[in-house]
Amino acid sequence: MYIFRLSGEYIGFIKNNVFYSTNGSYLGWVEDGHVWDKNGQYRGKLTILKGNNYITKDSFLVDPSPRPSRTGESIEQEQPQLNIDPADSEFNFKDGF
Repeated sequence: MYIFRLSGEYIGFIKNNVFYSTNGSYLGWVEDGHVWDKNGQYRGKLTILKGNNYITKDSFLVDPSPRPSRTGESIEQEQPQLNIDPADSEFNFKDGF
């Protein structure tokens, strides 16, 4: 699953509930549709807008408490994805990563 910023920039991918950067470096994990970075900080929830995937945070909500950090291995980069057009999102949504 390819992940984009709301600006349309391709920032990474999720494979087996693990979030990786565009070059395959471990960034964090996915749990029940929510994304945590490798240090255990909440980064947002997986959001689909017009068929594309984003990690967004609602700026009006308080983040959940941090989780214990997790380590992960880098993997081979998936087929690179091109940037897409910017997304139209609710005004209170911001990028999680």
